[in-house]
Amino acid sequence: VLSNVPLALCTSFHWWLALWNLRGFGTFGPKILPIIYTLASMGPFTLVMIMLLAGCFSAITALDNRGIRGQVLWMIYRLGLIADTGSIPGDLYSTDGFGIWLFAFVLIITIIMVNIL
Repeated sequence: VLSNVPLALCTSFHWWLALWNLRGFGTFGPKILPIIYTLASMGPFTLVMIMLLAGCFSAITALDNRGIRGQVLWMIYRLGLIADTGSIPGDLYSTDGFGIWLFAFVLIITIIMVNIL
């Protein structure tokens, strides 16, 4: 799977480049430009989300005391971006302080997202 990552990145980049090049056409430009400008203005929002998710990942990794695990990173991504609580591994529930930290993380994300949006 990892050997296909460069191919996936390259093809994705080329589709984005094709979308960017369509902005000059009268048929596509007026419909594409607002989307492109919206994506460009999402920088601060994306930075805030990355910092919050990284903080939560660091805290849960410290509480878990088993080192960095991809399963925890995937859980933080799904929990933070799409609020999927079903992705929480069962062994994390037994970690001391996990429930309190999870509640605090969800509360902080909710308050910040309400204020940003």
